[in-house]
Amino acid sequence: MKIRVSKLQAAQRQADTAIRMLFSGEDPVSIHTLAMASFRILRDLAKHQGNNTFLANTDLIIKKSKERQFWGGLQSFSNFLKHADRDPEAIKEGIDEKVNDGILLFVTELYSTLGNELTPEMRALKYWFIGKNSHLITSDAESRFLKEIAENFSPDLEGLSRDEQLAKGAEYIAMAKARR
Repeated sequence: MKIRVSKLQAAQRQADTAIRMLFSGEDPVSIHTLAMASFRILRDLAKHQGNNTFLANTDLIIKKSKERQFWGGLQSFSNFLKHADRDPEAIKEGIDEKVNDGILLFVTELYSTLGNELTPEMRALKYWFIGKNSHLITSDAESRFLKEIAENFSPDLEGLSRDEQLAKGAEYIAMAKARR
């Protein structure tokens, strides 16, 4: 079988697959690889279009003084997973699998910033991320957005274990697909 795929379609398919894998509790290394591949494509597409709205506003999420460290850390692990030419015996330790959650949120936001309607997987990921990190939401957050979360998904996942949170994410995908 031969396939035809655009860069945007590839990024969307990689993201959706990574999200489904995340919520199924699959391998974090594979999830990271897919998420970062999708992120890089979307970042490049945004730069090509001159649309740096999301990337220019990362200081709302990441402290300016920590931005280089943050992006460098992401790139470092991603490059570690792709290359073995300089360090074939290297081992990376201390990687928290939850980093994939944030990368996938960035992917979702970039995809939306490029003018695309979020897929059910991406909508589920976005609401799931907010539900498990509700302590990060500012009190002046848009009421429409918070209302949508409350109406469509469980608004608070913070008290649940990681496995329970991931299981809820899988439920969110099914709910988002049913509401298409």
